[in-house]
Amino acid sequence: NCDWSSDVCSSDLYEICNLYRLAPRGAPLRIPDWISLRCYDAVFIHCTLSYNPDDLLLLDAVHREKLADYSGLKILMKQDETFRVAGLQAWLSTAGMSLILTCLRPEDVRRIYPTSLCPHTRFVHTLTGYVSPAMRRIAETKTGSRPIDIGYRGSLQPYSFGRLCYEKRQIGDVFARICRDRGLRHDISSRWEDRYFGQAWYDFLRRCKATLGVESGASIFDFDGSLEKQCEHYLAAHPDADFETVHRLYLAPYENNLR
Repeated sequence: NCDWSSDVCSSDLYEICNLYRLAPRGAPLRIPDWISLRCYDAVFIHCTLSYNPDDLLLLDAVHREKLADYSGLKILMKQDETFRVAGLQAWLSTAGMSLILTCLRPEDVRRIYPTSLCPHTRFVHTLTGYVSPAMRRIAETKTGSRPIDIGYRGSLQPYSFGRLCYEKRQIGDVFARICRDRGLRHDISSRWEDRYFGQAWYDFLRRCKATLGVESGASIFDFDGSLEKQCEHYLAAHPDADFETVHRLYLAPYENNLR
């Protein structure tokens, strides 16, 4: 039930425990007490678990062994580092991570992970995705048999992430209008309910002759959480406000403070 699996990579044995399978929907993700951390040389926290710092803070809440006291190698894989920076830093102040895999440029790392919080941590720059052996085995579909001319899935991210993040939604909206005007068969959406996961994503791409490309990431880092709160309060009172309005009122001075 917990999607527990093991595999061999080079000479190392690793085991994977999917905490999402253990927790009821919406409940905190926690390491179950029946897992003994002392049995392992290293603990690797995946980026899907580390997205929300609140999950990191509760990770060992019910466990008899605390991550801060664990003496083995502790590895954090982090993406979407713009999200609730202060919460991440609060967790790092006691976590004692050995290695952090980061999407930040090397010259920007210490702005999010200051030496005072991570004095002995090593950082490795990574991309947001890699081609796996399984992906390389996906069967090719002839372009002519693909029913969709252009397909795309963006995402509805908070305005406080900045213009770069907003463009992932905007490019889909603009190009959908172009497709309608030119009679192109398209399947373009940024709605959460239209997203594909797992094999369904690859199946979708194989039905498309082309897909849109856009820079990923964010162009504003909300270091203390104040921008997120300001935007939420304004949008609660003005739910139809567009990005440009919110950007002009609150975000413009912070645009490109970190990418």
